[in-house]
Amino acid sequence: MVWDCLILFYGTYTCPKCGKAVDFEEQSKDYDCCLIDFKLGDLVDREDASYFYGFQYECPFCKAQTDLSIGIKNGQYVGVYYTEDAQKMSVDDLVNIEEGYQRKRDYEEMCRKRLGNEDFGHMTSDVIALKSGEKIRALGTEWEVLESYKEECAIHPKNERELRWIRVLHRPAFVYRVKSTDVYRIIRICLNPNTLMLHCDVYVDGFDHADSISSGDKATNHSYNLPSGYL
Repeated sequence: MVWDCLILFYGTYTCPKCGKAVDFEEQSKDYDCCLIDFKLGDLVDREDASYFYGFQYECPFCKAQTDLSIGIKNGQYVGVYYTEDAQKMSVDDLVNIEEGYQRKRDYEEMCRKRLGNEDFGHMTSDVIALKSGEKIRALGTEWEVLESYKEECAIHPKNERELRWIRVLHRPAFVYRVKSTDVYRIIRICLNPNTLMLHCDVYVDGFDHADSISSGDKATNHSYNLPSGYL
C-alpha cells in the first residue's frame, strides 16, 4: 500500500476583498515528508531550493478566492505573497529570516497568556504521575499541582487485535489541576506514541462532572473540557 504524504502550511494574509486578516491552513502532497506542519521560518525543502509555492485560498469571512504564493528561500519558508505580486518578483529577491520565527512568536504569546502547548523532550518510558504539591514548569511558568488524575481510555477492546492497537496508540496520560499565584489551569501531560516526545497541553480550568478520569484507585466522577484553540 502506498501512503499519501501530507504537509500543512500555516500562515496569515489580508483578504484583498474584505480587508480582514485570514489565518490559512494549506494542505499539500507535493513534498516527501509525511504529516508535518510548516510555519514562517521553518525549513521546508532540504534540497536548499528557492521558489514560490502557489495555491488558492477562500476567505472564511467573505468567501473570496485569493491566489497566494509561499516564498521558499534556500529551503526556508520566508513569506506569503499575493500570487500577482510574486509573479513580478524573482526568487533572488527573497531573504532568509530568523529560523523558527513564527514558532518563537507563538510560544511567546502562549507564555504570555499561559495557555497552549509545548514538548518537554524525548522519552523512552511511560510518564510518571506527580503528586499534590509538586511543581510543573510549562510555558515559562512554574505551576503547583493541586490535584492529580490518570486519564483512562474509554474504549473497551472486543478482541486481542483491538487490545494491541490500544496499547500502541494510547499511552498513559496524566491530568493536573494546577495554580500559579491567582491563575488556575489544567495541564495534560502524555507521551506522544509517534514521536516519543513528552507533550504538555495547558488549558483553562474547566472541570465538569462525568465519568472520564479517576484519581488513584477511587473514582472521582470528574471530567475536563478542553477548548480547541489557545491563542
